[in-house]
Amino acid sequence: MRNSVGVFMDRASKALPILLGKDAPDTELSLTMDEELERAEESVADVQLAQAQAASLLKPDAGRDDIFHAARQGLAGVSGKIAPIGWWDSRGQEDASPELELQALNDGSRAQLVSAVMLALKETLENIEENNGSLREVIQTVAKVSANDWMGSLSLDVGSQDRCARVVQAAGDIADEKIWQNGQILEGSKAALYASVLMYLAKNSMIASEKAEIIVADEKEINVRNHDGETVLEFFNSPMASVCVTVLQDIVLNIADSVAGAYVTCAREATAKGAVNGGVVLEEETGAIVRIPPFRDALNVRLKSTRSLEKFRNETSIRSWLEKNYYDVLAMYEDWHKLWGVNENGELVTRKIHVCRQPELQEVKGLRLAVSMVIEVADVCLPIAKSALNNCSRVASWLLVTLIGRSLGLVYRGIKESMGSNNRIKFT
Repeated sequence: MRNSVGVFMDRASKALPILLGKDAPDTELSLTMDEELERAEESVADVQLAQAQAASLLKPDAGRDDIFHAARQGLAGVSGKIAPIGWWDSRGQEDASPELELQALNDGSRAQLVSAVMLALKETLENIEENNGSLREVIQTVAKVSANDWMGSLSLDVGSQDRCARVVQAAGDIADEKIWQNGQILEGSKAALYASVLMYLAKNSMIASEKAEIIVADEKEINVRNHDGETVLEFFNSPMASVCVTVLQDIVLNIADSVAGAYVTCAREATAKGAVNGGVVLEEETGAIVRIPPFRDALNVRLKSTRSLEKFRNETSIRSWLEKNYYDVLAMYEDWHKLWGVNENGELVTRKIHVCRQPELQEVKGLRLAVSMVIEVADVCLPIAKSALNNCSRVASWLLVTLIGRSLGLVYRGIKESMGSNNRIKFT
């Protein structure tokens, strides 16, 4: 959307010099004044229309369809840092490391998977009463449905039904563990944000059909009440629609990453039925010859080999461990969440949204607790150590310059005077 606005502004800027009586570029000399005026008016109208659409999608009281459309178009209203592309992609840099298993997919497959997750989530929220209002079941259903639809759209299920069944089952389990973790939702946690946004979107969809009373959160599973949704979102210094779009994109990409993780795992399994390299098969009913695509078709070209795929999975596992046990603990102290998203160009981006995470910090255990204690000790000791080091350097500088330097200067002066012409020993 922003690129289109920039194109429109560029077209308008090329037409304005002619309207003002200035020299136009050589490529525009053949156009008449009426054509330039008409083009300028169209450009201004297009810019105003684009601005109006963006403002409509991100208005504070935006509806569910507007929020999903904005998320699909990458209009989050929050700036983000583009995720680097590394060695696993032919366009990448060698020193970059992967953070998501979703990055193993090529651009076309990744875009189809994200679209499938977005569509499945929207349809599931419209029929949330079928899941008894349980958001955990919503996430599992979305992961399984999107995995099945995505592999069907790429024809990966042809001749590999067993592998696809494994992907579908594993995707639901991985998504449930990745998003809801231990099932306990604390105020300010990312799971609480997910629950709040999903309930907001679900209620928004049900209000239109006058079924808002059906949505009942299962407190045994998610331990959060409906009226807590807007309370959690009040922590942000952004309009609710912009927050919903940002968090919604993170939900979608985490589900897509779960599906991609299940797919990558099954792509390297040798025990599953179905040829990894594809082939052809003769249908018994029709007698037609059907091509079976390689099951690794959705991967980047550089990840087609087993060695590179194992290297990619190992790097993502290490990064996931560090993210969970160090970077996330550090983010708790600094009161922010790292959210994944997609910009208007379809690129993966990371964003930061600030929210108080003190309740979550008090519940850390094990290695994360040890890391939190190390961070606290470092916050206390590092400034003292830095100050002590600066003082030591000043003392050392004084000793070298003032005391030792002057002493050496006096010694040198004495030697020089003793070696003078008047003090030399004369031999006869």
